[in-house]
Amino acid sequence: MFLVSRQSVPLDETPSAYLVVTTPVKMTGETFAEDRGHLTQAGAPPILAQQAEGTVVLKRKTAISRVTVRPLSMGGVPGKPLSLKTVPGGISIPISSGRSFVYEVTFK
Repeated sequence: MFLVSRQSVPLDETPSAYLVVTTPVKMTGETFAEDRGHLTQAGAPPILAQQAEGTVVLKRKTAISRVTVRPLSMGGVPGKPLSLKTVPGGISIPISSGRSFVYEVTFK
C-alpha cells in the first residue's frame, strides 16, 4: 500500500493524494510449479484479486481540518465518501468498506 501526491509537492503539503492498496492477484487457472519458481499455466482473464481487509491510519505533520476519502472504481469514478475516525495524530480509513484498490484522499 502506498500514498502518492496528485501534485508535485511533498505529501505533507499536498491538498490531495491517491491511496493505492495492493493485494495478491492472479489469472483464472494460473498455476505454479511446486517450488513456486515458475508458472506451469499462465491462466486467462478474468483476473482474480484479493480484497484488502482492515484500516489504514494517515498522519501528517501539518494540521488537517477536514479529510475526505472516496473509493475509485476501475474506471476512476469516485464513490461515496467513507466514514472516517479521528485517532491521535491522524485519521483512520476503513479500507474494508471501500472495496477498492485506489482511494482519492482530499485534505482541507
